[in-house]
Amino acid sequence: MNLRKKMLMNRFTGRALAALCMVLIGLAGCSDALHNATNSSRNDGGNTPPATDTGNPPLIPPPLDPNLQSITVSTPPSRTDFYVGEPLDTTSLAGIVVTGSYDNKPDENVTPLASFSNATTTAGTGKPVTVTVNGKTASFTINVYPVFVGNVANGNGRSDLDAAFSSASNNDIITIYTDQTITNGTNPSGKTITLKTPGTTEKKITHIAPGVMFNLSGGGTKLILDGYLTVDGAVGSDNGPNPLVKIESPAAMEMKGHSKITGGKNSPSTDGSYGGGVFVSYGSLEMNDYAEISGNTIIGDSTESPKRARGGGVFMEGAGATVTMNGSARISGNTAGGDGAYGGGVYGTSSTQLTMNDDAEISGNNAGANGANGGGVYMWGGSGTEATTTMNGNSTIKDNSANSVGGGVYMRHAKLNITDNVSLNTKIFNNSLYFDRTFGKQVFISSTGGTFLINGGPPPTADSTDAGGAYWN
Repeated sequence: MNLRKKMLMNRFTGRALAALCMVLIGLAGCSDALHNATNSSRNDGGNTPPATDTGNPPLIPPPLDPNLQSITVSTPPSRTDFYVGEPLDTTSLAGIVVTGSYDNKPDENVTPLASFSNATTTAGTGKPVTVTVNGKTASFTINVYPVFVGNVANGNGRSDLDAAFSSASNNDIITIYTDQTITNGTNPSGKTITLKTPGTTEKKITHIAPGVMFNLSGGGTKLILDGYLTVDGAVGSDNGPNPLVKIESPAAMEMKGHSKITGGKNSPSTDGSYGGGVFVSYGSLEMNDYAEISGNTIIGDSTESPKRARGGGVFMEGAGATVTMNGSARISGNTAGGDGAYGGGVYGTSSTQLTMNDDAEISGNNAGANGANGGGVYMWGGSGTEATTTMNGNSTIKDNSANSVGGGVYMRHAKLNITDNVSLNTKIFNNSLYFDRTFGKQVFISSTGGTFLINGGPPPTADSTDAGGAYWN
């Protein structure tokens, strides 16, 4: 190696060592090392100035620490609904991704470094949450709802849900985050209140004592069930002479999302105690989306008329009482049991209206035991006050069964109206009677008074008729 190259190498190595020394032990302790490094680059023991190194490559300084320029919420949290007082962190905000942008390196995930402002002190929708990482901020919005917590009756005999109804304002949403139980019936009197779940996991409100769970009455009273919320009457337990839900004029209930009413078990003893799942008296029930009334039972006794089972799923009475089914709503798998039972799925009296739209379905219901009629729907009106069933869109009544007459539909002083120009077997089909009887497996229209229309005109010719009425099998 020639002398000049050796001098340059010594000079470079010495300076690098000196710089490292400054980092490790400080400037003062490195003065000698720096002096020696400088002198070692000379060829005369340090007595003459160093040779000019024009043309040599410059020294490369150590890289600067990266500087965070900004952050963004590149992926929002999987949840958008939270309850009052819920902490906001990377656990409750699961799914969120916060991305940092730097001046001298690629963007990277900085979520573990993020902190979040407290936006859950009060209820509200579209509330901003501020995300902070090393002084840089970004934001996103959430909805914050009042929370229903606790699962037992309190000292004054009111359930916690009843207390939540009492404290809530009109149009409030009460979010159900965990399964709950109720011992006493409750009513959001005079208010529109929504009960909903925050995500796609089913949450249950279970009634663990006999009696009506939701007793809706009074002007301005409306209960909305939303999300994956199940109102459960605890299958197998006897609810006494009570439906699970009662809707009395002019109150209303709406079911939407994947909400469900199930597990009601009614043993009627007097008029006004009918319906295994829901009793509608001059009020209204609206079912939307994938709402479902299923798995409810009413068991009666034919020895006394008031004790006969009416409406395994839903019972309607009174002028203006309505049940409206939209979307893919279903009334299915309900039972009206005991001798002389009527309406495994739905029972309606004078001037009531059942309307089925879209892909709504009444299926898999049963009116069992001797003399039981109307496996899917039983409508019994009065002279001039017909009970009406209207089927629109792709709605169907199928796979229901009865012991005696009308496996799918039984109409007495009632009107069945299929609004589209379709064949009967695409709307009401695959219903059955016990022992393969032929007294209207699909439809029975009583001779005492009944109307059956398809697209405003007469239905197909009945398979048979007798003094009792017309039968479509």
